[in-house]
Order: sequence, then structure tokens, then C-alpha cells
Amino acid sequence: GMGFPGPVDNRAGVVIKTVNIPIRSMPVSEMFRRRWDIPVYLGNDADCAALGEYYHYEDKDIESLILVTLGTGIGTGIILNGRIHTGINGCAGEGGHIVIVHGGEQCTCGRTLCGGDLSRVDGRTAFEAMRRGDAAAKGVVDQYLSYLADGLANFVNIFQPEVIALGGGVSHERDEDLLLPLQSMVLDQCFGREARRRPKIVKAKLGNDAGIIGA
Repeated sequence: GMGFPGPVDNRAGVVIKTVNIPIRSMPVSEMFRRRWDIPVYLGNDADCAALGEYYHYEDKDIESLILVTLGTGIGTGIILNGRIHTGINGCAGEGGHIVIVHGGEQCTCGRTLCGGDLSRVDGRTAFEAMRRGDAAAKGVVDQYLSYLADGLANFVNIFQPEVIALGGGVSHERDEDLLLPLQSMVLDQCFGREARRRPKIVKAKLGNDAGIIGA
């Protein structure tokens, strides 16, 4: 099992494209079969991570889970009816490409939090500054949570999954700063929030090993 940061065609055994490394239409399964007579299965890395979290979730009776990784970007993997949802071409489930603000501008807020050195900014910067009482940082975090809640609510209203698991570096922030406000904000936007069963928003369990385990 192999995970790649981009769309794959598992039936053909081909990596269609990767963003951060120059791979295009690479017949990975065939390349491996030239050396070893073993089955080779390909997946998008976020899909593999979602599969890992799904099989290691505490409730073994669930059939749907969406993994959302919060890091440099946003990656997602969707499990429906116990299977990865890849769409007609292996490109489905890319929640990081949901448009939240139409025509939105590039954020420049980081300049006031890092002494003008943007290379010092990471996912923890605004949260750490907020906890030190920085008003600008609190504004950044509040806006981040608002946009993130919009995206998660979109997922809920389309799929109504049993679980949304949050992974990635940002997910390690304190529950009172991230998980708890998100749970409330998403629920407020969910269609069917009055129903007896509602999606659970939890922290992912497997960390950086999720993709390896899922693959």
C-alpha cells in the first residue's frame, strides 16, 4: 500500500499527478511488479490517513468518517459505507479546495505576529500570541475558526458523517482554543441539528502515522 500527495488511479496503478514532487502519469504498480510479484495498491495520502483513522476509531460500528488535517494546508479524506470515496477519477474528497470566501484575498495578518519575518510563522503562531493576550492574534484565530467551521459545516450538511476527525499540527492546540469552539460553531450551522444523532467532531488518534497505517 502506497499513499501519494495527489490523485491516483488505483485500478490502473497510476499516480495521476503530485503537487510537491514532479510526478505525472507514473505507472507505479507496473514499476513495482517488474521487481516483485506482490499486489500494489495506491491511494491519495489523505485518503490513506482517513482509512487508518477509520479502522482505529474506538467505535467499530461506524460506517462513515471524514478526516481533516490542519497543517500548512488542509487535507481531507472521506470514508462512506466503510470505503474511501474517491469519485469517478480519484480526485474526490479534496476539502481543502472548498471555496469559503469568493475571490478572497491573501492573508497578511502574520506580519504583526512574527517581527516582520514571515519565515517564522507556522500553525502555532497565532494561537501562542493569542494566549499571550495579543489582540491581533485573537482576531486571526477567531477568523480561522470561523472559516474552518464553515468548511466543516459544509461537509456535515452534504455527507452527515458519523465522525469528523481533526488531525495535523494545528489539531494539537488546546481543546478550549480549537476543538470545543469548533464543535459549537459547526453545530450551529448544521442542517438537522435537532436530530437525535449528530456527527461527532473529535481529535484524530494516529498522528503522522495515519497515512502509513492506512496505506
